[in-house]
Amino acid sequence: MLNPKIMLFFLAFLPQFVDPAHGKQGWALLLLGVAFAFNGTLFNLAVAWVAARARSRLGRMQRLVVWVRRVTGLVFISLGLRLALAAR
Repeated sequence: MLNPKIMLFFLAFLPQFVDPAHGKQGWALLLLGVAFAFNGTLFNLAVAWVAARARSRLGRMQRLVVWVRRVTGLVFISLGLRLALAAR
């Protein structure tokens, strides 16, 4: 609620789902905002749960962890080189 970009998004996006003929548009917008926040929280909890499970399973595979770190390092080095050699 303190993020002005989110407030502008809600003010621009949600009114198309509110019927002005029924009145009480404020309550309808509030209900849609609460539903959005609830669904977003559920989704973020699911992502955190899946990430924690994947981390615990990958933590047992030390060889895989070493290779993932190597590949990640190679990706970052290549991105840094590309950025350093890019024409300005």
